[in-house]
Order: sequence, then C-alpha cells, then structure tokens
Amino acid sequence: MRHALVTGASGFIGRVLCRRLIDLGVQVCALQRHAAAGPWHDCVCVDLAAAAPAPDMLAGVDTVFHLAGDAHAHDRGDGAARHRAVSVDGTRRLLEACGESVERVVFASSVKAMGERTPAQCLDEDAPARPQSAYGHARREAEELILASAARRHTAVVRLPLVYGPGVRGNLHAMLRAVASGRMPLLPEFANRRSLVHVEDASEALIAAACTAAARGRVYLISDGQCYSSRQIQCLMYAAAGRRTPLLRVPRWLLRLVAGCGDELAALGAARVPFDSERLSRLADDACFDCTRARRELGYTPRYTLGDALPAMFAALDQGASP
Repeated sequence: MRHALVTGASGFIGRVLCRRLIDLGVQVCALQRHAAAGPWHDCVCVDLAAAAPAPDMLAGVDTVFHLAGDAHAHDRGDGAARHRAVSVDGTRRLLEACGESVERVVFASSVKAMGERTPAQCLDEDAPARPQSAYGHARREAEELILASAARRHTAVVRLPLVYGPGVRGNLHAMLRAVASGRMPLLPEFANRRSLVHVEDASEALIAAACTAAARGRVYLISDGQCYSSRQIQCLMYAAAGRRTPLLRVPRWLLRLVAGCGDELAALGAARVPFDSERLSRLADDACFDCTRARRELGYTPRYTLGDALPAMFAALDQGASP
C-alpha cells in the first residue's frame, strides 16, 4: 500500500485511520463533501450521494478505504432516502471511478447490515443478514456491490459495532455528558449484551483487511472482545468520571411510557423526538457479535476495552477535542 484514498475521512473513524496510515508511510488523500484540514496529504471534494469522483481524483491510488455514510440520519422520511443515496448510489459511483487501477477496496460497514437485535448468543459472519432499519438495508446492499467486484480487485468488508474513543459522537457522547454533569439516573438492568470497539482497533482492522491476502472477498465482524449491558456501560462511565453510582433509578415502565409517547409524536410528524421505541431498543436489546474470524484470518487483536478508554474519553469531552 503506497497511496490510499479515504472516503468519509473527516469523520470520527476516518481521522484516526488517516493518521495511522500516515504513520505507516502511506500517502493519504481524503475524499469528503467539503474541504477541511486534517491528517492527510491531499483533499478532494465530492458528494458521492450526488456525483461520481472525476477520474483524476483516483490517479495513483492503489487502495480505497470506503467509510462514507450517514449513520446519524433518521430512518424515517428523507433520512431513508439519504441512506440509500450515500451508501448504495455513492458506493456504486465510487466503484465505477476505481476502474481497473485501484487494487484494493475495503468497506467500513456496520453490524446493522446483518441486524443489530440479536438473540442471546453472539452472532458470527455466517448468521443470516436480517437488517432492521433503512440504514442497515442500505449498508447491506453496499456490501453486496463491494463484494461483487472481488473478481477484479481485492475487496473486503469490515462490519463495525458501536465505536468508542476520545471525541466520540452520538449516543455515547450524550451519555458521557450526562454522566459528567451528574444528571443521568441509573438505568434498569436489562441484562443485555452489546459489542463495542475502540476507534483505533477499528482502524487497525480496516488496514489488516486491506493488507491480508486471505481477506479477499471476505466479511469480518470486529469488537473489543467484551459484551456490555447498558447499565454496565453507565456504571463504567460513573467510575471513570469519579462519581458515585446514582441512587435514583429509572423503572422500565417509565422508559416504555416515554418511548410510546415519542412514537406518537413521530407519527404526528415531529421532526426530532428525544426518546422513542428505537432508542429504547438500543438500551434494552442484545447486539453481540463474535470476532473470531478476524482474529484468525487478519491477526486482529483488540488493544482496548471500554473501561480502559473512558478516562481519555472524559478528558477529550472536557477539552472539546476531536479524534
């Protein structure tokens, strides 16, 4: 690998991946919608949801890491169309632009492509894919496009669970802020099992999928090797923040009531609903995945657990830092 192009380079995972590639001596070009400074040598601007990269944008590129996506867009209304435009149409345009010159394409997909609500046991890559959201369906279709080109080049798919680390966004960021302020009561113990992965381990897995010959045409699940309940995540946060576990506890019936109210508001056309059944399922359901294949074929060995990473995550929160 000499010259890599990274789509979605300005995102949480993209910046960490670009920095690691540069450490390895790789020339890095960032492809993103808007020009931005970052850990890359060059930057090209194109919105894959609307246009294909010009041929010269991939001149000299031998490896593409495809991270572009919009995981935080809502599944309803325009969000569903956005997922398809970015993940499916954007991936098709990118592959066409790769032509015959790009030797390797690695796609950072999501466990949502196989369905994030799992039975009690951890799922592996042989489990049937049953996506349950517009985002999951779009990522699964994008995976199929990537893997269909395996006869022409080295391609691999890495399915990521919830990714954590300093500068994290989304729901974990919201939890960190609530715990830091002492405003978050203790969740019920759902006894669920959720897989997570550190952003640096995710980057290492993506690089290994690009550089390992056995990864051609393969799909990999990765995690930090642990499974966490939602309450365990919260308690780890309180411990890392140096705060006592709160005495006030939220009963399950109250969460279900608030989620039902959120569903009704969404049905009435509310643009933003703070809590609904979808968010409740993220707290209560299992989403556990087995990374044995990645360990065996990629030599993947996670270096972090959530407990290890939380002090740095709180420090980054205080500083308003990005990864």
